[in-house]
Amino acid sequence: MRVSDFDYELPSELIAQHPPPHRDDSRMMVVERAAGRISHRRFREFPHFFGRDDLLVLNNTKVIPARAWGECDGAKIEFLFVKELGPGLWEVLCRPARKLEKGDRVRFGPGFEAFVEAVEEEGKRVLRFERPDVRAELNHIGYAPLPPYIKRSREDRGRRPEDLERYQTVFARKEGAIAAPTAGLHFTGRLLDALSERVWLSPTRARAR
Repeated sequence: MRVSDFDYELPSELIAQHPPPHRDDSRMMVVERAAGRISHRRFREFPHFFGRDDLLVLNNTKVIPARAWGECDGAKIEFLFVKELGPGLWEVLCRPARKLEKGDRVRFGPGFEAFVEAVEEEGKRVLRFERPDVRAELNHIGYAPLPPYIKRSREDRGRRPEDLERYQTVFARKEGAIAAPTAGLHFTGRLLDALSERVWLSPTRARAR
């Protein structure tokens, strides 16, 4: 068996670029193994498939606006802030990575600059910022780190508030992730209330913000 055996072509027009108006409007495929049936439903029906003895575990990871653009010697570079290594020190992915060498200065905005501390493989760099409150600055300039098949550019600033809200679960609490637990994006506060009457929610009974 080869990995290529699982390749398939997905037409670009079938890849949604924006979420539906309501989170629980998403389509849901239900596989009933015992009966050998497959049906297509809406996610709002999700609670109907749980019983009193079932357990639902929710990932309360909160996504940070980890995508940002900076400039170095006139070149515009896209960054994904991957991991905080220490105060003002971040591991990032960047493209085009060839534009950044050790010691280069990157400017993200007025008073928000960094030096390239280290050059690593596969487009990774370590940036040292002149100020430690990097996350606070990302809240002002950063974009949602959407999957690559959802096309957004720096010019799509009008979409930024919606993307930051919708690429986040309603039960997100623990900040620091650079990708959402996408299976949880379809839940709503009302749906969680309906589920709480049927199942145990772990680690705590979830509530929407």
